[in-house]
Amino acid sequence: MKLATWFARIVVAVAALALIAVAAVYAGSEHVLLRQHAIAVDTALRLPSSSDDVEARRQAVLIGCYAGCHGPTGEGKTRVEPGIHRITAPSLTEVLPTYTDGELVRLLRYGVRKDGTTALLMPADTFYPMSDAHIGQIVDFLRRQPMVKGPPSERYLSLKARLGILLGKYPISVAGVDPAAPRLGDLPRTTPLERGRYVASTICAECHGVDFSGDPIDGGPSLAIAAAYDQAAFTRLLRTGEPLGGPRDIGIMGRVARAAFSQFRDEEIEDLYTFLRARTGGPARSP
Repeated sequence: MKLATWFARIVVAVAALALIAVAAVYAGSEHVLLRQHAIAVDTALRLPSSSDDVEARRQAVLIGCYAGCHGPTGEGKTRVEPGIHRITAPSLTEVLPTYTDGELVRLLRYGVRKDGTTALLMPADTFYPMSDAHIGQIVDFLRRQPMVKGPPSERYLSLKARLGILLGKYPISVAGVDPAAPRLGDLPRTTPLERGRYVASTICAECHGVDFSGDPIDGGPSLAIAAAYDQAAFTRLLRTGEPLGGPRDIGIMGRVARAAFSQFRDEEIEDLYTFLRARTGGPARSP
């Protein structure tokens, strides 16, 4: 048999194996995405409401409903990471009316959608600790906003993203939640340490990990970095995105600080700083 014939057969065999591998990754990732999750809906749940729209809007910004994944005012946004995904975060005013309070709490706290499948990219692990009152305040505000039609729905996942799903390295929402963990929103928050822990768990954990040791997917560093800051510098970082050493581009942290963390009250920053400094084993530092 001629060498060219052997070479052609090898090429065909390699191509066939590659196609089989691609098909296996696609089928396996679809199985993960379409899997039903047996987390019950609390059909009797009615979230508390709030008449303080100013505070509710502020909270919507801080947790990312506004000025975050769903666009400046929750109108929806297609999130693109070249070579990885193109996924639409829908208009909140379109989605919320289709969910009961119980279904919505399951989605937020456990990452399980109305049809029982997992959400993608939604940080359920940071919503899980939230109290009913905190969720209810934001949801009640969002439910009362005028309907805004969102962008066309897209969900494109590259082969790399699908392989990441199979390997547990791509963020499907349901995978990050430990239902056995205590819900901080149900625990006392009477001290600066307790209040700071709640802020860190419901806001900072999205980029820095639920244990605050860093998130390799989002690239957020360990929050032990707070030990390098005195309180004045820490406040400046959160309000303006300016790190130690003066103004420079620090990526997503700078953008989020200016768009959302600037909404923090002084006492919230103080509580957060107290908690993070306590985690590093040192007392809070003064300017």
